Amino acid sequence: MASHSTSQLRTVERVTYTTELPVAEVLSRLDRATNRDKGTYGQRVQNLSDRSREEAEGLVHDVVGDGFTFFFETNHTNWLRPLLGETMPEVHVYHIGNPLIARTLLQHDLIAGLYVPPKLFISGQSSPEGQPKGTAVIYDVPSSIIGTEGNEELKAATKILDEKLEGLVKAITAVSVR
Repeated sequence: MASHSTSQLRTVERVTYTTELPVAEVLSRLDRATNRDKGTYGQRVQNLSDRSREEAEGLVHDVVGDGFTFFFETNHTNWLRPLLGETMPEVHVYHIGNPLIARTLLQHDLIAGLYVPPKLFISGQSSPEGQPKGTAVIYDVPSSIIGTEGNEELKAATKILDEKLEGLVKAITAVSVR
């Protein structure tokens, strides 16, 4: 039997927050907000398959809470600078998420797993002279990329994820932390 393909065109909303804070400070705040110092989610929550649903939910909530947890980081700086030179800005991609939010999305549409956990692109900014000039944090708005057509529960869940992600990015890029 021959395979066939289908395609869908989507418009994605991409948000960029810029701050005068250096990349190291933004990453430090993101690490604290996602409890990176406690390890990755996978390191902290193992063998959920051996637990009841209630036990698994309780453990995940104890580890993650209502916010986000750190899954992993791709540090593009480490391989780009040797290839492109030392003037290449610092570039990191963080995969963060909340498995309880992900569950809500995936129970309605498994294909949402293409975009869960969400990613944050963190990049150093430079002046025209090449001097460090703050940081940009960029992400794609989950509700704009997860197909929610005709599913009000999925649409509501993606909007909650949108709000939580925006709140996190605002917090890590704020010049004055309250």
